[in-house]
This record gives sequence, C-alpha cells and structure tokens, in this order.
Amino acid sequence: MLKPISKKSATKKPATEKTNGGIKESSMTQAIALRAESSTINRYLLKKRSKAVAGVAPTNGRRASLQDRIAEIDTLLAKGTKEWSVPVGKPKKGDKRESIKRELPLRPTEIARLLQKKMSLVNRLSHGSVRKSSAKTVDLRAEFLRVLPAWAQRKGYSSEVLTTIGVSMADLVEVGIVKMEHQETVTDTGTEVAID
Repeated sequence: MLKPISKKSATKKPATEKTNGGIKESSMTQAIALRAESSTINRYLLKKRSKAVAGVAPTNGRRASLQDRIAEIDTLLAKGTKEWSVPVGKPKKGDKRESIKRELPLRPTEIARLLQKKMSLVNRLSHGSVRKSSAKTVDLRAEFLRVLPAWAQRKGYSSEVLTTIGVSMADLVEVGIVKMEHQETVTDTGTEVAID
C-alpha cells in the first residue's frame, strides 16, 4: 500500500542565494564592480586635473617634485641646522612636558638620513622610476577608457556633462560616446575631409 504524499514533503523550498547580513551575494558583487568603476573614473580625472592645475606636463610633474625635494635637502645640509623641539624643565605629575623650538646643529644620524634620502631621490630621477609611474598612468587611462561608456550610460551623463567634469573629447570619441561628424584622411596630396 502506498503512502499518501503530504503537502509539506511535496513542496520544496526554492534554492535561495547566499546572503551576507541580508544582502544577496550577487548584489554585493555588482555593488563592488560599480564602486570600482567610479573609483577608476575619479582617480583618472583627479590625476588629470591635478596636472592641469599645476601647469606641468604629465611626464615632467613627478620629475619636478623630485628635483624640489633634492633642493630642499641640499639647502638643509648647507645650512647645517634644523629646528628641534627641546624639552624645558621637569613636568609635574600628570602634565605634559613643555618644549620650545630651537635651531640646533644637525645630528650625525640626521645628516646620514638626509644624504641617503638625497641619493635615493637622485637615483629615482636618473634611473627611470618616473617612467614606471607614466606606465601606471597609461594603465589607468586604459582602465578608464574601458569603464567610461558603461558608467556614463548607467548614470545617464551626456557628452557635455562628461567634458565639463574633465573627460577630453578625444577620449569620448575613442570610446564611441561621441561620433566624429567629420573624418579626416591623409593622402599624398594633403588632407581630405570625408563627411559621413
């Protein structure tokens, strides 16, 4: 004789997604991806803006700051003194020790540290650590161009808004957000303009 199937055993609960604190795992993954896109956009545009504000060409910005730091170290070593905080008197129980600022000669350990720092900066300047940073900028730009179209479409930003926040027209054309109205082609006789 067959047993009747109860309603409880016949209806299985559908498989649910794993949750982390009530948030579905797929939602968390999507949120992380969206945050990474925004982060890439912000890093690239802020880096581009800081170089434009400083008025320094992108390849020379870091080189100039290294040279400035080397000059500061040279000045400090030539001066031979540094402002130090010197304790004054004995503190009373529970009080902070008072100190005053005095110009004192550089300590031998401080001179050694400054010389080592200067040598490191000179090596970075001459051996191309600056070139490595430009490679990072190229990678950042490539990542920026990869995420820009999806990000702009998802946010509903027009090309005018994007150019206002600092995205160049060349970048918008490269990723296909703006279509070129005129395509220039170079021939042996000169430049021809083909209108699409």
